[in-house]
This record gives sequence, structure tokens and C-alpha cells, in this order.
Amino acid sequence: MLCRSCHCQFADGIKECPDCRHPVPVSWKLLKTVYPPEDTLIKGFLESCGIPVIIRQRESIGRVQGLSFGPLAEVMIMVPEETLQEAKLLIDSESFSSDTH
Repeated sequence: MLCRSCHCQFADGIKECPDCRHPVPVSWKLLKTVYPPEDTLIKGFLESCGIPVIIRQRESIGRVQGLSFGPLAEVMIMVPEETLQEAKLLIDSESFSSDTH
């Protein structure tokens, strides 16, 4: 896990950051399912806006084999439940679209 406040990395299941005592999000929600390299762009953009992101891959073999399309390459972008609406607005915003095109 990654602390939203101090960006300290720590194990899953902890309820607050061991460094700064900031509460850890309890629930992560699916923001969007995408394909590489869009996952990296969205993750970087949201983290630069202060929203933590977890990347979940449907199949680990997708990256190993260099797949960038089809079901084996699908990547799920997860954000804390309390930031889901903000994250949706940010990736739908003009600033994200113009930065990635």
C-alpha cells in the first residue's frame, strides 16, 4: 500500500500509515479497465493529483509476453472509494485528454 499523505509504502491490511498515522483507505473501487500503456499514463496522472492508484492485472502473463491488447492484457485501475468520483472527473477532463494525445 501507499500512504496518500506521506507516500510511505507499507503492507496491505494496515489501518493507518506507520509513519504519519494517516488513515488508510478501507475500500478500493474499479475506476476503469484499460490496456497498456494507458494504465501507466492514468496512474501517473492520478498520483500527480494526489490520488493513490493500485494497478491490478487480469493475467500476469500479459506483461511477460508483451501483450498490449485482448483479454490477457487488460489492466484494472483501482482507486480508494472516497476518491472515485474525483478520479473519474480528472481522467475525463480536458487536461488529461490533451496531455495524453
